[in-house]
Amino acid sequence: MGPEGYEDLDRDFQDVRNALQQFHGTATPSPTLRRRVLKRGEVLLGPSPRSMATPSPTVVGGWRMWLTPWSLLTAAVAACLIVLLFQSITLRLRQQNALLQQQVQMIQTQLHEVQGREQRLLQHQQKITQRLIGGGEQLGTHHFRSGHFGKAAEMYKDTADFAVSSPLRYRVLEATAAWYGCRYDDAIRTVREDIKPEQVKSQDEAAQAFFTLAAAYHSLDKTAEARQNYHKVIEVGAGPWPERAFFNLAVTHAAAYKRSHDRNEIASVKTYLQKSLASSTNASQRLARIHDALRPVPERDGEGNQCPDTFHKTGDLTPLATEADFHEWLAQRQREFLPEQ
Repeated sequence: MGPEGYEDLDRDFQDVRNALQQFHGTATPSPTLRRRVLKRGEVLLGPSPRSMATPSPTVVGGWRMWLTPWSLLTAAVAACLIVLLFQSITLRLRQQNALLQQQVQMIQTQLHEVQGREQRLLQHQQKITQRLIGGGEQLGTHHFRSGHFGKAAEMYKDTADFAVSSPLRYRVLEATAAWYGCRYDDAIRTVREDIKPEQVKSQDEAAQAFFTLAAAYHSLDKTAEARQNYHKVIEVGAGPWPERAFFNLAVTHAAAYKRSHDRNEIASVKTYLQKSLASSTNASQRLARIHDALRPVPERDGEGNQCPDTFHKTGDLTPLATEADFHEWLAQRQREFLPEQ
């Protein structure tokens, strides 16, 4: 803006100020003066906010053109149609949901029926399996007591295949029958490969498995392996097996005395027999077993076997039969454990 523009602006402000002074000082200003003041004020100050917010006549006319009764009726009808459509969709969804719940309930009912049938079939199968296991065990025991150790071992093996929950018990019986039948290699294989006593959870079954393995080695004159497994039986310490392991360890030292004539072996025999008697629940029976083991095999009652030369190695104390000090020690144990006799 140049100097002349500022001079015009200054004159305009002077005019507006004088006019305002006259306006305020005049009770009733002339219309010409009022219009002039307002016009000059708008030029200088710009349009008022109210005039800017007021819709123009064109906009208002457009609204009036669209907001006709017909347009309002159309909008109302459209809104009603939308509401009816929404209600129809909602009703259909509810119906589908109810149908789906019915189908789910029907499927659950059928599933429960199938589960019930499966449960009854499983129970029936378990009853049949238990009968097979019981029958197999009885038949195996019958063969065992009849001296048919081979048949007993086969029956125990077949029974173990059905006894899913406790197959090791029948594997141990199979190995025991194989040992009684002088099939020592089969007994060792069954224990070491099929049973693996280190992994058996039942202490009684583990102790019996170790004892059977030790007895098989003992019958084969594998003294080191036999003693190692007898000590494992003692470490497990379950059932009657530790007492029997102590007795068989004494027998291994009696056999060693027969070979070496080392009297220290007799001391070991006495030590293990003392432990056997101390851990026995029937000292009278164990003492009778010791006396019987001092007799030659042919003189023993009920000791017949298919292979007496090897089988009875686990119960042979005959190398001490002529040792007077051993008989004296045995008499002392008789008085100690059976004082009433």
